[in-house]
Amino acid sequence: MKYCLSFGIIILISLSSCREDVIDPHNLGGNINEPVEVSTNSSYVFSINGNSISYSIVYSTNLISLDNNIYITLTDYNAGTISVTLYDPQGVAVFDYSVNSNVDNNTFLIPSQEIDKIRFSFSEFTGKFRCEIAPTD
Repeated sequence: MKYCLSFGIIILISLSSCREDVIDPHNLGGNINEPVEVSTNSSYVFSINGNSISYSIVYSTNLISLDNNIYITLTDYNAGTISVTLYDPQGVAVFDYSVNSNVDNNTFLIPSQEIDKIRFSFSEFTGKFRCEIAPTD
């Protein structure tokens, strides 16, 4: 009986400590100032819900396609700037784009380029940002 009571208490404690801040499905970037990155060899997605963030970060893309589209979305823009730079395997910048206003799915073609790394630079940025790279159809 004592075992059942202890087991019941453990279950109640673990259930009551579940995460309360469940992410809204319309939230492009998850928790505030916590980037979400998904990288496969056929696509790359980065999103963040920023609040006065200033930093730069570089990620490997793991992409194997040479012809890609990059899609950039910025909603609920409030302040600051974001710069996105793509690099080939030799470290040469093949694409650079800065945004400081709301944009809805701006699309750019990156033809005949292997994309090895992507750099995001935030300067006092507040807003919801999403960047996706996918092969052209």
